Parts: sequence; C-alpha cells; structure tokens
Amino acid sequence: MSSQVLDSDGSARRTGVIERLTQIIDVLDNADGPVPLEELSRATGLARSTASRLAQQMCELEWIATHPGGGYELSRRAKRLAARHTDRLDIRAAAAESLYELQQSSGGVVHLSVLDGSDVYYLDRLPGVAGQAVPSAVGARVPSYQTASGQALLSFMPNGWIAQWFSAASCPPEALDRLYNGLRDARSRGGVRAVPAEKHPLRLVNVAAPVMGPEGAVAAISVALEGSSLEKVIPNVLLASKHTSAELYPRWVAQSRRRRR
Repeated sequence: MSSQVLDSDGSARRTGVIERLTQIIDVLDNADGPVPLEELSRATGLARSTASRLAQQMCELEWIATHPGGGYELSRRAKRLAARHTDRLDIRAAAAESLYELQQSSGGVVHLSVLDGSDVYYLDRLPGVAGQAVPSAVGARVPSYQTASGQALLSFMPNGWIAQWFSAASCPPEALDRLYNGLRDARSRGGVRAVPAEKHPLRLVNVAAPVMGPEGAVAAISVALEGSSLEKVIPNVLLASKHTSAELYPRWVAQSRRRRR
C-alpha cells in the first residue's frame, strides 16, 4: 500500500510523519479493542512494514501500547491526556453560569483556572472594568505561586511537597516566602485566598476560591476588581465555586450536605 492521500484537487500526495502518527492514533481511539497490525495497516492505508515501524516507535515513546493478547491500543499516557482535556471541558461547562453571574454582580475580571504542573492554566476569563489592567488570557499559563488562584489550589497540598516542587522549578526564595504567607491566609479561610488592594501589585481586590470535588480541589474561581472590600467579595466567589462543584459533582455534593446535617 502506498502512503498517499488525495488533495483537495484530487491529486495524490505522500503523507508526512505527523499525519501518519495521527492516523494510527485515530484508528486506535475509535476501535472497540486492540487493533492487530494487519488491521492497522489497512485502516491507515500504510504499508505493513511502515505501520509496524511507526507503531514500534510510538510504543517506545509511550503513545500507544501492545496488548497482552496481541495488537495495539492507546497507552495510559495518551488516555490520561485525553481524560484531562475532557475534564477541563467539563469544568468549564459546569462553571459557565457561575462565572457569568459573578462577573455581572461584581464587575470584576473573573477567571477559571486549574493547576497544570507548577503553573496555573486559565480555562476561562470574563473581562470586567479592570480588564485591560489584568494581563491574562484563556490558555495562558502563569506560575501558580504568583496568583491567588494558584495559592488557593496549593493550599490543600503539604508544604514539604510544595517546597520540593518549586525548588525544582527554580522558584526564587523570596517568592517562596510570599507563597507560604499566601498559603497561611488561604488555609485560615478554608482554601479561599483573599488579597486586599493595598497588597496587590495592581491595587485590585483579588479573591480566589477552590472548586472542590471528591478528590480535593479541581479548579479555582477568582475575581479581581477595583473599589471593593474583601468582606463583600469573598461570599460571592465562594458561592460561585460551590455552585460549580454542585454542577460537576451533584451526587457527591448532596452526600456531603447530608453528612453535615
């Protein structure tokens, strides 16, 4: 079999390596079980030797794996990445209404974020009055120790683990000291990180609350705004995070409420 596909004008062209690897992943992703080499070759249009060589390389890089009973399947690594993407879509969908209501009631810049390694990754952002002053964007990554959202999420982790993690990430010692101060504040409020305007670099009130799930904090919702007090902002951010948890994990939230009665 030739490794060719038809272009939009009907002419044949050779497929590139990335395209061939993508074809293999697509076949395995859509399969009901392990795919034998012969079937992989037929489904991708690749010569058997080419399919075998690429599959071997992908196994070595842990993108796919051989099944004990024969054939190939997606690896745990690939499945984990796919699950993380799905989880993030679920979190964003569950938070959408709460983010909108928080932005409308506060007029602030609202963020939805998750931990991604030692960074905070922004899943969503709703601009507010201070929007131009807040340098953030959907899809951006920021070191978690620099943000209220990151500190809210990190507050559920042990200090020893955090020290090891950020030492490996070359976090400056003075930044690590500020992080521990932020963690103490967040832990004293049950995970809510509250930064008054006089301590914020942009002179904004900044509050972040964790979105909790059965395994702990899965995301954080935050707001940054001008001319308000922490006492007014904290309840609204907490309400948004609790509503999002209820949307994501309705059964777990209901069981938690029954246990507290």
